Amino acid sequence: MVIRYGNYEMTEYLKQLKNKKLKRLVPQVMIVFYTGDKKWNTPLELNDYFDIPEELKEYVNDWKIKAVDVKEIDTSKIKDEQTRSHPRDI
Repeated sequence: MVIRYGNYEMTEYLKQLKNKKLKRLVPQVMIVFYTGDKKWNTPLELNDYFDIPEELKEYVNDWKIKAVDVKEIDTSKIKDEQTRSHPRDI
């Protein structure tokens, strides 16, 4: 998943680079809303797929997923009723 996530993000940046009207890239904020029945067990960082020595990790680019497991959202802390019911609707 982290590789697919990174691919989506980089594809968007490449599109932006082709747009000559943009002076700067627009940051992409992507969040995965996981709705599966089981607990999320896929690595959240690209480096978790590698078996590399700790001293080399700083030289390897990492990609991190921002993931929210919808089942773990504490809806009692959400004040707005419409927003509070949304995680259960997914």
